[in-house]
Amino acid sequence: MRYAIALLLALTVQAYALPPSGTDLTSPGHAWWECHRMPQSGASCCSESDGHSLGDANWKIGPSGYQVKVEGHWWNIPGDTVLEGDLCGADPNVATQSDAKVWYAITRGMDNIIASIKVFCFKPGSLY
Repeated sequence: MRYAIALLLALTVQAYALPPSGTDLTSPGHAWWECHRMPQSGASCCSESDGHSLGDANWKIGPSGYQVKVEGHWWNIPGDTVLEGDLCGADPNVATQSDAKVWYAITRGMDNIIASIKVFCFKPGSLY
């Protein structure tokens, strides 16, 4: 029992962070990130602070589907988190329009290394 409690205390989830200081909450970019919804539930993919743009080197289609690279490690994307279509329109940030997008929260162990990633949504880029 003590081990289980210690393990629970050791793991921390970094989710639902506040937007970075200086973020314009009325900008088209912020609205675009916030617009996306989880395919299965229709709930928000989370906030702009949970969303990440990934260049071609940080996402791929692997043997089991899409994968993203976070802090040097490849993580599988659950198939039910993949966004289809363009319901929110094009990314207003022209510099990252063709990038893949992923919304996730990470769980870290006592050594501060990622133990797991909870993917809320994934939008493939234009690589494929």
